[in-house]
Amino acid sequence: MISFNKLKPALLEEMTEGEIVKCLKELSQAFTQSRHKIDDVYASPKHISSYASFYLPTNMYKMAFLLKQLPNELIEGIKNSTVVEVGTGPGTYLFGLLEELNCEMTSFIGVDHSPLMLKQAEKIHQSLYPCSDITWRSDIPKLPGRKTYIFGNSLNEMGHYTGLKLVNRNKADIVICIEPGTKSSFKEMSSFRSGMIKDGYRVIYPCSGEGECPIIKLDEDDWCHQVVRTKLDDSIERLSQLIKLDRKTMPAIIHVYTKDKVENNRKYQVVRLVKNIKHAFLWEVCFEDAGEMKLVRIELMKKLYKKKEVKALESLSTGYEIDFIIDKKIDSNHWRVKLTPEVLEKIVNKK
Repeated sequence: MISFNKLKPALLEEMTEGEIVKCLKELSQAFTQSRHKIDDVYASPKHISSYASFYLPTNMYKMAFLLKQLPNELIEGIKNSTVVEVGTGPGTYLFGLLEELNCEMTSFIGVDHSPLMLKQAEKIHQSLYPCSDITWRSDIPKLPGRKTYIFGNSLNEMGHYTGLKLVNRNKADIVICIEPGTKSSFKEMSSFRSGMIKDGYRVIYPCSGEGECPIIKLDEDDWCHQVVRTKLDDSIERLSQLIKLDRKTMPAIIHVYTKDKVENNRKYQVVRLVKNIKHAFLWEVCFEDAGEMKLVRIELMKKLYKKKEVKALESLSTGYEIDFIIDKKIDSNHWRVKLTPEVLEKIVNKK
């Protein structure tokens, strides 16, 4: 994954660490408290450079996490299509794909309304990925052939209705959404999910089926999101500490849809790490049962696992697919289980 030190020569502006930290604090405030000031900070080369130095490499981890959850057949479908990122910023998820996949022959198009963001993306492209076929533009082109569309923190801003029109007008074969892990974003994504299913798309991630979300059914004020946990590069970790913003644990709402004939064999999706108590892990999992999406609490007894395995389970990201053997059904919505050896090996080896 890209480090801050690797990115630094590719930034629009040459900046000191102190200048970057100051701009990152202002960006963080704009994102959380002063959304009306975002266009102002995006008009500043120093803020664009600071954004790219910190948010680009940390957000790229979300793409890396997602790709490990997808079937190989779908990944091949992405590699054999033109990939368009809507709201690309400094090229975040396009570069994320390039870092993770051997897709040098894939054509990429990054779309953003900010000229400075596109300028920053192009500079990173030329500095770090000069052999890749990437076009940067302010509008979404009509394209022939297979297409994968990525919404990178943009669907929540344009709204689900506009997103659905865009997908259908451009006849996207695969759609990837990586949005903020907030309640308001979930409402947009929930409406987008319903519209995509109505339009003939299948959910490949995170759901194992197209039924009604069981979380909404239980509590309309609750929401489903992933939490990507990762270890940061030392140079990024230093910036994170200086601005007091944790990027080792990143909430996100990540969805993938397709019209391709890809089998969705997902079993149990970890949607919430409820509690880590002395003797057990308590998690909530979502799964499809006879066409209905269900939510069940599972209990993993720590005594069944080695120290190394317990440590790996403590750092698990939500949104991870698991499989298990049921030891005991405490009641219909609470099971005591043991992970299958294959899943445990993947978690321990971070595959």
